[in-house]
Amino acid sequence: MMIWKKACAWLVAACCFFCLCGTVSAPAQAAPAPQAKPDRQALLVLVNRLSVDDVAGMPHMQAMARGLLNVNSGGRRIDASAYATLALGVPAQLQESALLAFNADESLPAQTDIPAASMYRQLTGQPAHTQNGVLLLSLFKQQRKQDLRQWSGTPGSFGDALHSRGLKTAVYGSSDRGTREWRPAALLTADSHGRTDFGDVSARVLTSAPERPYGVRTDYARMLQALDQNQPGACASLLVFDLGDLFRLESYRPKLSAERYETLRTQTLREIDAFLGELLAKADAQHLLLVATPQVSAEAAIQQQWLAPVAMAGGNTQTDAVLTSATTRREGLVTNLDVLPTLASFLQVDKPAGMIGYPLTTTTKLKPSALEVLHASTVWTYTHRDLLLWIIGAFVGTGFLAAVCRLLFASGPSLAFTRRLLWCILAMPLCLYTLPLWHARNFAETCAALLASLLVGVAIPFRILPFTQSVAGRAVWVAGWTVGVILLDIWQGGPLAKSSILSYDPIVGARYYGVGNEYMGVLVGAVSLLYGVLLQRRVPYGNLAFFLTGMLLTVFFASPVLGTNTGGALTMAGTTALCLAMQKRHRPPRALFYTLLSLCGALGIVVWLNQSPAMPSHIGTATHQVISGGFIEVLRIFSRKSEMFLRFFTTSAWSVVLMAVYVGFLLFLLRKPQDFPAAPALTGAALGAAVGLFTNDSGGAVAGMMLLFTLFPYLLLGLERLQQELDTAFSHRER
Repeated sequence: MMIWKKACAWLVAACCFFCLCGTVSAPAQAAPAPQAKPDRQALLVLVNRLSVDDVAGMPHMQAMARGLLNVNSGGRRIDASAYATLALGVPAQLQESALLAFNADESLPAQTDIPAASMYRQLTGQPAHTQNGVLLLSLFKQQRKQDLRQWSGTPGSFGDALHSRGLKTAVYGSSDRGTREWRPAALLTADSHGRTDFGDVSARVLTSAPERPYGVRTDYARMLQALDQNQPGACASLLVFDLGDLFRLESYRPKLSAERYETLRTQTLREIDAFLGELLAKADAQHLLLVATPQVSAEAAIQQQWLAPVAMAGGNTQTDAVLTSATTRREGLVTNLDVLPTLASFLQVDKPAGMIGYPLTTTTKLKPSALEVLHASTVWTYTHRDLLLWIIGAFVGTGFLAAVCRLLFASGPSLAFTRRLLWCILAMPLCLYTLPLWHARNFAETCAALLASLLVGVAIPFRILPFTQSVAGRAVWVAGWTVGVILLDIWQGGPLAKSSILSYDPIVGARYYGVGNEYMGVLVGAVSLLYGVLLQRRVPYGNLAFFLTGMLLTVFFASPVLGTNTGGALTMAGTTALCLAMQKRHRPPRALFYTLLSLCGALGIVVWLNQSPAMPSHIGTATHQVISGGFIEVLRIFSRKSEMFLRFFTTSAWSVVLMAVYVGFLLFLLRKPQDFPAAPALTGAALGAAVGLFTNDSGGAVAGMMLLFTLFPYLLLGLERLQQELDTAFSHRER
């Protein structure tokens, strides 16, 4: 009995003990422990409307590796498109009104009793699965609007890539202006379901400031709290901070006096730099800090300074260095397409399919102090390019009309003057290519340098060199130097091609390296002209030499290291086949067969050389997109190219004039057989210009440059014959 009583006592004591333990432990289970910080964390700070000049008053930003960011979005340069381009990693267009982002627990402005989480469930039929996160309610409409004319970037793909690796995202910041809600940074952190794990884009990240535009300013102290170990957002691998004070200030600028605007801008920049200083202290090998500018300031936009500041610290970033990327292959110049690939690379996440940018890296080949000079020279070229090319176009047109008048009507300028004018025009591409060597700093110096180049490159050699006293010798001099200088420059990395007025423009952003379409046409036309000289001089094995040269240049254009021009490879291969077919007098069906065969071979070389990811290029990106995207991606590329092709004929009357001259010249060559040895080369090159016209998005420029090296040599030969006839008639009179 005693044993039974003791057993009952022990049982009651045990029950009380377990009940007591359960009562004590219950509160501990209700408060989960904070999640640990990830091994790697990327901090992206977006400072909209920051200008390059502003950096001079921001010491913390100056302490970071810096560069110039091309903010081109492929269309209208508006803020919403700038954010969309950053988020998708491809050129994108978006209207401000088409972007709706709210905290999950935030009530919608039009319906104050409906939280964003409820609206999300109404739109998707699924719960938001987040209480501390941000919901991008406009994402689903964006996904439906995407069509084949756009690039293959998918909204939310970067968020999906992070979530697939178990990584979290967070976004903080608001660009609200009074009652107008606008939170564009959520585009960068949302997944394809429109969800960002943590963050705050509501008015809670703003603090009351009656003296500021719209009565608010960014609450930087609250922003910094997001990095606190006890805050939910601290466990996110990607934190995006969107600082909207400069955007609000510029929106409010028409209501402010000039002095007040400058005072507020200086104060805002000081606050932003102080915030960057707090984040910079946290940047180390495991924490990357990237500062990017979605859109330039209004003042910079008026001056067409479409390059914005960008800075980076932490990770493997070097100090006292400038930024570069495989997208541009230029020291100090990068693009907005490179921002998300940089974050993906640091977080060790695969770049989503469709993104065409590459990670930012640092280089010490250029010092940060040289960025100001780079910015000024790049903007100057962009703003003066159209005027200079218009003057040169008028010069070319004058020479053409003068030659036609002399040949058809025996009137106009003197024969000697007309011939000199045509030779100067033929040497113009070479002079423009070497123009950066003169280091001209303004419009007057540029014109003087161009005249000096013509004097040194054409006038003096034609006077003193014996072999340049004939048309063939002069053609060898001009075309030979043109081909040699371009090839040598590209072999050395293209320093002249990157700065030439006639070459590609980094602010336009269609190309940053290799051979642009203009000088691709020059190179193909000049090589064809040299082939015509070989035929004119009846050089042995001239056909074989031209065939081998055409093959090598096709590989040169297809190479991701050198020419990097798919259209150039196709144009060179097609022109080579057409020139040889004209020389062999093949019938049109056989000539067409050989041309198509050469184009297929060139396309195969392009694909073969650009499959390896060892040397990234835009051709390689397109190749991999076609391989992964299949026929849909081919349609996208064809749609973009055809749109550019049609734009050429609708934006300028000069394009119509060019095509009229080109078609007239072709009809003249094909309907009236030519009796001089160089005719097959000129005819083949003229037909090859049609290949360049249809295989390049700026095919008009290719056709125009090739026409320069086919039509003008033909005019010079005609003027040479006319001069010989006049000399013969004069000698008969003397007798």
